[in-house]
Amino acid sequence: MIMKSKHLSLIILVLVIVGVILIGGCITQETKSVCGNGVVEAGEECDGDGCPAGKVCTENCKCETPEIPSPPALPE
Repeated sequence: MIMKSKHLSLIILVLVIVGVILIGGCITQETKSVCGNGVVEAGEECDGDGCPAGKVCTENCKCETPEIPSPPALPE
């Protein structure tokens, strides 16, 4: 009976250790930023909007000054 109790205690201890390792991995796992989801996350300056006046939010979630195209040439 004592031998079964020791085995059971060992099994429970192993399960607890494995559980702590698995839970710890889930808690410390970093999430990657997703540009375009409307939420400004780590590494993003904007996400759709939120840039200062005169700047636009790019597809890479960075605030940049937009390029202004040159006007078309006048016919000669």
